[in-house]
Amino acid sequence: MWVARIAGLAARGVAVGDVNGDGQLDIIAATSASSLHALDGASGLELTGFPVRLAGRVMALPLLIRLARARVGGG
Repeated sequence: MWVARIAGLAARGVAVGDVNGDGQLDIIAATSASSLHALDGASGLELTGFPVRLAGRVMALPLLIRLARARVGGG
């Protein structure tokens, strides 16, 4: 178990999903400090490329979607 501190308030909570494709669940939080954080589920460290600075504060739960389909059959 780990503890991580991020700037701002994640008003509606966090989302959980495999952001970096390593097979581990990661923690995603959008904050009132205008940033989107993605924390490694195993270590609690910020994932590469995060935090992302947003145009304004976020007071909603992040939504995760798959943008590409996994290939079946190795092709």
